[in-house]
Amino acid sequence: MAAYCPKCNYKLKLTDWRPECPKCGVNVVYYGIEDRLNAEADKAEYEHAMFQPKVDRIKSSFIGDNIAKTRIVLCVLPVLASLLSMGSITMNVPFKETVNIGWVSIINVVTLFTDYGFDINAILAAIKYEPTRMAFVWFAVALVGLALAVVTWLVGLILLTLSCSPKGIQRNITLAGMGIGFATISFIGSVLMSGAMADVFPGIFSASVSPLALIGFIVTWGAVIAINVINKKKGITINYKDVSEYLIPYEERKAQKEAAAVKADA
Repeated sequence: MAAYCPKCNYKLKLTDWRPECPKCGVNVVYYGIEDRLNAEADKAEYEHAMFQPKVDRIKSSFIGDNIAKTRIVLCVLPVLASLLSMGSITMNVPFKETVNIGWVSIINVVTLFTDYGFDINAILAAIKYEPTRMAFVWFAVALVGLALAVVTWLVGLILLTLSCSPKGIQRNITLAGMGIGFATISFIGSVLMSGAMADVFPGIFSASVSPLALIGFIVTWGAVIAINVINKKKGITINYKDVSEYLIPYEERKAQKEAAAVKADA
C-alpha cells in the first residue's frame, strides 16, 4: 500500500489495511488509473509514430515499386547460377574402375563435404607437403572464394531491406560487385588447382573447368547492379504513413477532437 494517499496526501498507517483512504475515502489502488492508462497509451502511440517511418522505408526498399520487386527477383537468380556446371572431374584409380564424378556445382561441393566431412587438418597437411602444396593452395582459394560468394549473396539479400538508407543503393552495387569478384577468384583457383592436381597425379586425376557457372554469376549479379543503377537514377519514392497526430500529447488530441465535435454539432 502507498505511504500517502494520492488524493489528499494523508499518511497511511500499517493499520490502514483497507484499499480506501480513511480520510477521503478514495480507492488508493485505482485512484488516477485512467490517467495512468492514458499516459501509457500516449507513450505507446508516440513510440509507434517514431518507429513507423522506419517501417515505411523498409517496405519501400523491399516492395515499394516495380523496380524494388524486380530487384528481389534478380537477387534470387544467382542461386540458379550456382546450379550450373563449374566443370567435371575424372579419377582413374589403379585396379579399380574409372570414377567419373561428372559435372560439379555448388550442390555437389556441399554434398561432398556433408558425405565425407571437411578435414581442414588434411588440407593443411597437403599444403605443407611440397609435391601437393600448390594444388591444395589453389584448392583452398577456390573453396574460400566460393564460400565468400555465397555469404555475399546472403548478406546482399538481407540488406535489400535497407535500400532506402543513405548509402543503400551503393551498398547493393558493391555487394553484387564483390560477389562477381569472389566467383571469379573461385574460378581462377579451380583452373589452377585442376592443372596442378593433374601434374601431381598424372593419369590418375583429370579435370576440366567450365566457365558456365561464372558466366551465370556475372550475368545475374550484373543484372542486380544494373537494376540498382536504374533505381539510383530514378530515386526511391517512400510512401510515409501519416501518424503525425500521435506525436501530439493525448490530452491535446482529446481536446482537439472534442472541439471538432462541438463545431460539427453547431
